[in-house]
Amino acid sequence: MKIPPLFFYTYTQSADQIAPNSAGEAEQVRLVFDPAVRSGSLAIQVQQYEDHAKDQLLEQLVKHSAELLLFHLSDLERSDVPSAVDPSGLIEKIAALLISLPNLKLTFLNCVCTQEQKKEFLRQGIPALLATSGHIPVEEASNFAIQFYRAVAGRNTLLNAFQLAVAALKSRYEHYRFLPVPSVKTISSTAWSEIEIKECFPWQLYVQQGQEQTLNWFLPYPRILASWPSIDLETECLGREKELNELRSLLESSSKVVLVSGMGGMGKTTLAAAYLQEMNAQYDHLAWIHNGDELLNAFSLNVELATALELPLVEGENLEDRFARLMNKLRNLPGHNLLVIDDANAQVQALETYLPQGSNWQVLLTSRLVLPEFREMKLGALRPGDALLLFRLHYQGSNDEAVEMLLQEVNYHPLSIEVMAKTLNRLKERLSVPELIRILKERQLDDPALQELIYTRHAEEERAIFFHLMKAFELARLSEQEIWLMQQYAVLPSMAIEVKTLADLVQEPPLSLNRQVNNLYDQGWISKQGKGLTMHRIIQEVVKYHRPPTETILSPLLNSLTTRLRQQGVNNPVLVNFPWVPYGKTLAAYFENHPGSSTLAGFWNNYGTMLRELGQYQEALACLQKAMLTTPVDEELNLATRQGNVAAVLGDLGDNAAAIPLYESALQTEERLLGETSPSVWTTRSNLALRYAEEGQVETAAQLLNAILRIALNEGESPDPIVPTLLSNLAAILQTAEQKELALQLQTQALQLAEKIYPPQHPQLGVLQNNLATSYRFFQRKEEALALLQSALSKAEEHFEQHHPTLAAKRANLALVLQDMGRHNEALPYLEQALESDLANFGFQHLNVALSRWNLASGYYYLGRYPEAVELLELARGWMLSWLPNEHPYHAHIAQTIRVVQERMEAPDQH
Repeated sequence: MKIPPLFFYTYTQSADQIAPNSAGEAEQVRLVFDPAVRSGSLAIQVQQYEDHAKDQLLEQLVKHSAELLLFHLSDLERSDVPSAVDPSGLIEKIAALLISLPNLKLTFLNCVCTQEQKKEFLRQGIPALLATSGHIPVEEASNFAIQFYRAVAGRNTLLNAFQLAVAALKSRYEHYRFLPVPSVKTISSTAWSEIEIKECFPWQLYVQQGQEQTLNWFLPYPRILASWPSIDLETECLGREKELNELRSLLESSSKVVLVSGMGGMGKTTLAAAYLQEMNAQYDHLAWIHNGDELLNAFSLNVELATALELPLVEGENLEDRFARLMNKLRNLPGHNLLVIDDANAQVQALETYLPQGSNWQVLLTSRLVLPEFREMKLGALRPGDALLLFRLHYQGSNDEAVEMLLQEVNYHPLSIEVMAKTLNRLKERLSVPELIRILKERQLDDPALQELIYTRHAEEERAIFFHLMKAFELARLSEQEIWLMQQYAVLPSMAIEVKTLADLVQEPPLSLNRQVNNLYDQGWISKQGKGLTMHRIIQEVVKYHRPPTETILSPLLNSLTTRLRQQGVNNPVLVNFPWVPYGKTLAAYFENHPGSSTLAGFWNNYGTMLRELGQYQEALACLQKAMLTTPVDEELNLATRQGNVAAVLGDLGDNAAAIPLYESALQTEERLLGETSPSVWTTRSNLALRYAEEGQVETAAQLLNAILRIALNEGESPDPIVPTLLSNLAAILQTAEQKELALQLQTQALQLAEKIYPPQHPQLGVLQNNLATSYRFFQRKEEALALLQSALSKAEEHFEQHHPTLAAKRANLALVLQDMGRHNEALPYLEQALESDLANFGFQHLNVALSRWNLASGYYYLGRYPEAVELLELARGWMLSWLPNEHPYHAHIAQTIRVVQERMEAPDQH
């Protein structure tokens, strides 16, 4: 296993207590280096020591001499008292030891050394020394160290880190502000008795003559955008050294996407993880995405990636748009970067052009599929000698000749070798290698279900492997509790899941579950990936055949996921519910042909609702229809809710003719069971009214909303939060019916009511302010519209990151009002910012970008900047020609606009 370089941080401890300032400083230093530690590029050891136990400190330094990179010694609790001597002799002994360390870059002595001790370090030949002497207050010493290490952790050179820490100290403490900035001192190894070290600044950086390049050293490690599974290179990548070198060469030489292909269980994921573990320091940014069956979901719902890229998940955002934003953000990251997509499927081919390629990106895929567009490396079976080493890692019995026959029988397949070896080790004397070979050769396939499973679902090269694992499962003599746990894993995503998460899902105590998980790991049925564990796809199929999980067995898991996929109150489903969608996907696939039950109907409903939130309307419709059709007839209220959910998706798909009858049926049931004062009834009526309005039945729609609003507004001093939305919806319907004045009144009422319900900076207020501003604009109430839009933008800026689409839309709306007022110079920056955000979010080929270019072109036009206006309009037209149908009205409209601007350019005085 590759040993990372070490940062050894040590501080003094009195005989009766830990020094609190040093302990706090140490914890902060740990935090700033956490990304480097998580990447495997650095290890940190913190050591407390007492003067009387200094030998223990020296022993630790000897133990880590090969990997020691940075050494820090603090004595902060004693820093207020300048020391003239070091009676313990510890400093001199440390100095004598450190000079022998081959990889040491820097020694930092914070408040511990005298002038003579400092000379001793330099005389011994320490490459670079950062040291203090004299009286330094504890807080200042700690602050300087933290600032210095924060800079080092930011990949600054030692010299730059020192300068940044000095600047931070001078800006923080006034008494340092006017001291000269310290320069680096180069020390010659001659004439030590004549050296006089004087500082005007408490910290000084020294370097040995001839070793000045040490000051240009920086800690190389990548910024982890989405973490990869850690592995033990010496055991888990055993026998793959040649393939690892081949993969390294391919990535270094190829400008195309590199694909590691091979059948299941060959170790593709392990090889990719091994490459990252060995080579991560060569990259500036790293992202690992486990694709599973859906690349869009894998990227768009990855919270770790979203956080690292500062693109927070937002409710209601279309998955395709979000994916485009993420890819664009990745493409624009500087440096030398690597993206790994593990277990990719054919979808990656359709999305190849979106992937962040080019001079600053490499892309590595692993897949069971052959994808001809990519530079392929086929991962085959292990070589016989390497296969024997892997087998012996887990089982020592029998002779090599018999083992070789077993290895031939399993075709040197790594996953099979590990499972067979661990099975033999578990059964010990009850099963010999020759007996196992005999059992594996008896391939009885009388069961039609087994024949279908092997020959239909598995490629030819996988069939023997699957059969071997089937036999191993029969021989394993697993306990019922172990089988129960494997049944849970069999329907979960084939990705790393932490034990605590699993315990919450299956409603078991974490400690007892952890023991069972470790037992299955020891037997080879599940594997570790970082902090989590996963079951291979082939083993999942084995479990489902031998011991198919029933609804009863999976009941705790099913109930847990149903709850986690349910929208609750005002919670944002992106943060609360969406992370569970991959779990819902695998469970839904398992129960796809199940006859249905009340419990499953609840699961289908909640899972389908989340799919609708993600914009996956066809998949959502299938799930919600299944929920509706399998709801027992005596659950009338649940049936009404599910009818409404199906109708909502049909409306999303533009099928109002099918949606309206379902809404009407749901409304009839809800009114009968809940009464007219229920917010659920109000919601269903509002949704039905909007569908009526879209079908041209505006009067019917208005009557529906008016009826519930009369009730809702008379419910007392604290109306339901849905009421402002109902009012705004009614206003939108009346706006369509040309009842502009009444629409304005309702939008005003909606906002006034919302201001009583929501806190001042709630984003829903911004939505309603925007709606009211639209009505004001129609009535030429420009100042009022402007004030509302400025307030709405302010709220959005508090809640969303700089380039979020919500901000772009609000900036564009504000600019349009400013243009109405003739304030074109003020409008222009908002239009430019909106286009900049849309480009950052969606790239060049997107409708939002085309519309933003159109808007900005109008801004340039009003300011007489005609060539720039034409250029933007031509770019917008180029997108429309490529993506919109020929009969779309945008084509004629933009062509006419371009002609108008060109005419103004040619004869400006005639207009």
